[in-house]
Amino acid sequence: MDSVNKKGFLKVQLVFVSKCRYKVFRNEKTLNACKDAFKEVEANHGIILEEASFPENHVHSFANIPPNLSIQKAIQLLKGVSSRRIFQAVPNLRKRYPRGSFWSGYYNYSSVGPQTESVVKEYILNQNEHHQISDSKQSTL
Repeated sequence: MDSVNKKGFLKVQLVFVSKCRYKVFRNEKTLNACKDAFKEVEANHGIILEEASFPENHVHSFANIPPNLSIQKAIQLLKGVSSRRIFQAVPNLRKRYPRGSFWSGYYNYSSVGPQTESVVKEYILNQNEHHQISDSKQSTL
């Protein structure tokens, strides 16, 4: 079989945390800048975020990563572009993050198989309940 004709995606659950766990996604401008950045990465790099949830200080997402990208590269793109776009949209955040890092160095990813895909998506969609957040603006992508 010719490797050039192989198609597919690696399905993963990703979790990113804001630096110092500040509750930055309470701010609608920050939230929208992050969502827009994620959509930009999707369009430019072929990553598909099927679900994403933004409960106050972190992001849960279900991503399909194309075979030409490693998981680490996908994470680097999502965190890097979103960080840049958030600082552009909300310049005052630079006071809170003087070293220029919006995201914590922490991230978590786990591969998702066909049997657990619906469970992971449901978990991501129910993050506001899980974290007892009543603000519906912090919903999905």
